[in-house]
Amino acid sequence: MGYEINLLVGKSRLREDELQKDMDHPFEDGIGHPYKKDDKGNYITTGRKQSWFQIMAQVDLCRLGYQDDPLNSFINSWHERAIELKDREVTYFYGLGDGDKKITEDGYGTPIIAAPIKGCLEAMKQSHNPSDPYRRFEWALALLESMEKDPEALEVVFYGH
Repeated sequence: MGYEINLLVGKSRLREDELQKDMDHPFEDGIGHPYKKDDKGNYITTGRKQSWFQIMAQVDLCRLGYQDDPLNSFINSWHERAIELKDREVTYFYGLGDGDKKITEDGYGTPIIAAPIKGCLEAMKQSHNPSDPYRRFEWALALLESMEKDPEALEVVFYGH
């Protein structure tokens, strides 16, 4: 059995804690902990960066995981980075169901992190074998190539499920 992955393409929208401290009702800190107030009633920020990932496209790569190839090495390196940064940086998105659920980690408990679309595309091209193509690569490559030069500097999230 493989590690199933949805490739989410979109853009991170950074929300700094510091920008929220003067709001009447600040956002939660990205993990689900409400902000706390000091003795004077001022909000105490966590110093943690949080980014909302706006999904623009989604590709179900199905059982892609566990192969020893450049794409899986790229995915694993970003998953490791997400785990290292989870106390300082939080990425989340809404969706995968009713659209109201805030998702901060994948189905296996790995924190969400956005990776550059260019690195994903390069790793996917290296992993792609035209003589024996993986059934989801052809159109995933076409989608990423069409979005690579977007002026918004799009990114990808690998969501294991």
